[in-house]
Amino acid sequence: MKIRECRAEAVVVARGVERLGMGVDDSNGRAAALYRRLCYGETGCRYLDRYHYVDDAGARHEVADPCRFLVRALGTG
Repeated sequence: MKIRECRAEAVVVARGVERLGMGVDDSNGRAAALYRRLCYGETGCRYLDRYHYVDDAGARHEVADPCRFLVRALGTG
């Protein structure tokens, strides 16, 4: 694991957090594979990550991306 990732985990461990989770877009298989290599496991939790953006013409676009939630027990891996 890279130093930056270890530092981030050290900060949350110091705050008493035992597990760390994150959402990964289902279409981003490379990111999911990376996090699995870093000991983040599949939870079976799926959700829609909803957000919006405004394009250059000022039109608002609503987006809902299917995602999976991965969790890692800190102090492992």
